[in-house]
Amino acid sequence: IDRSLTGSYRHVGSIGDQSSTVHQRFAASWVNQFRELFQNLCHLVSTLTAADVDDDVGVGPFGDLMLCHGFSGTETARDSSSTTFGDREQSIEDTLSGVSLRMGVHEFYQVNTPAAELLYAKAREYAGLKPDDFLLDLYCGMGTIGLSMLADCKRLVGVEVVPQAVEGAKETAARLGLDADRADFRCQDAGAAAAQLAAEGARPDVIVVDPPRKGCDEATLTAIAEMAPRTVVMVSCNAATAARDAKWLTEHGYKAVEVQPVDLFPRTKHVETVVLLSKG
Repeated sequence: IDRSLTGSYRHVGSIGDQSSTVHQRFAASWVNQFRELFQNLCHLVSTLTAADVDDDVGVGPFGDLMLCHGFSGTETARDSSSTTFGDREQSIEDTLSGVSLRMGVHEFYQVNTPAAELLYAKAREYAGLKPDDFLLDLYCGMGTIGLSMLADCKRLVGVEVVPQAVEGAKETAARLGLDADRADFRCQDAGAAAAQLAAEGARPDVIVVDPPRKGCDEATLTAIAEMAPRTVVMVSCNAATAARDAKWLTEHGYKAVEVQPVDLFPRTKHVETVVLLSKG
């Protein structure tokens, strides 16, 4: 390591998907140091060599330089919150809860696949879908939660504000042979879309929400209450805002039935939370 430079390594992490692809992700304050660190790490992992590496350099959300590596012939995995230089068409593939996914720079993805599958299985259990049900998936991202439940219901509408994620969801649906009558993904703000659907008289049987840490805004919650699904399933990475939003719904005709935390982030204080709310 070049001792003439100063700074600290922010993290070293691995993502291994079910196709046995391994992605090694590092963030450091100095890229030259980082490259040498990677060379040293290669000696520790017998299946990886420097020749297998495709480098990308970017600026992370806190201003530090980031270098990401993709192994085994798979393209580079990159943090969606980072500004990345290089080929933006690169992608990685994974299978989550039986859904084959392809993702690029902008899509959010749960990197702990086994734990995410437990999370989605619990959400699917709470949804209690029936064959003729209409499922509305708000803040749907790449559509992973809704698509993992689609076998249980008749129709899925997913709403997400990030255009690239919506395109990814549509591509996944197309690969699965699903037309828009079966799985329809829309690029809209969740609150605006929910309000529009409510005004159109849409009546989903089950609504799943998976908002960012700030939780749902009141427009979204109001529209959910107006559409009056029999079940709301809330998936949240912030237990505090989940509690706030669940409280709002309990004051507007819903009952909080069950809560299940899922530890996607071992050795940290953070958990994902799944909340089941039923009408009446």
